[in-house]
Amino acid sequence: MDQNALGVALRSTRRGRAGRPTTDDLEKRKAKVLAIAEELFLARGYLGTTMAEVAKRARVSPRLITAHFGDKAGLFMRIIEGWSANFARHAPEQDIDKPLEAILYDAAQFAWQTAYSREAIRMQRLVVGEGDRFQTHTTEIARNSTRNLMAPLEAIFANLSARGLIDSADPVRACKFFLDLIVGYSPPQAAMGYWERVPDDAELRGKVRFFCHALSADRRGLPAN
Repeated sequence: MDQNALGVALRSTRRGRAGRPTTDDLEKRKAKVLAIAEELFLARGYLGTTMAEVAKRARVSPRLITAHFGDKAGLFMRIIEGWSANFARHAPEQDIDKPLEAILYDAAQFAWQTAYSREAIRMQRLVVGEGDRFQTHTTEIARNSTRNLMAPLEAIFANLSARGLIDSADPVRACKFFLDLIVGYSPPQAAMGYWERVPDDAELRGKVRFFCHALSADRRGLPAN
């Protein structure tokens, strides 16, 4: 095979059958679309961003964006969902040899750094700013982001309770109290529509009891939390 024919064959192999992009090329194009769209949404807001501009900057056809992300709302949601899913990737590994304070400190660092990361703050600003436009989606985003943050922390508290390292009849509830104490997570979640009233009376009483149990010099007669 001469050099010209070899070059044609190689280009054909890279592009895949019938001139279509390979799976690897397609994933790279989709990633570029998301990166460009994220940049534009953050800089211009939802209304100021157009699908045509995203396609132009990403150097792809508008049809490719529609096929893989749907309309502009679908593309916007994919970006927010990607940010939310990234939270759980940095959860601390549980080390049973560590003392309780060290385990909770690792959990606190994870909660703080996740909730106040540049990515999380940008996400909340963008979502809250478009809350009226995406009321249903905003609540779903809040639910998913909360689940992605709390799930690894709840696992830590469940493990601590099972090992008898904390005195809590409801480790999931204790986890929420811990998260509120460390990062003050309830207000932004309420703003995004996840909780209608934060805290309700039962939670308020539970938190008061929680601190009484933890700080009282005489804990006798106080119920576990």
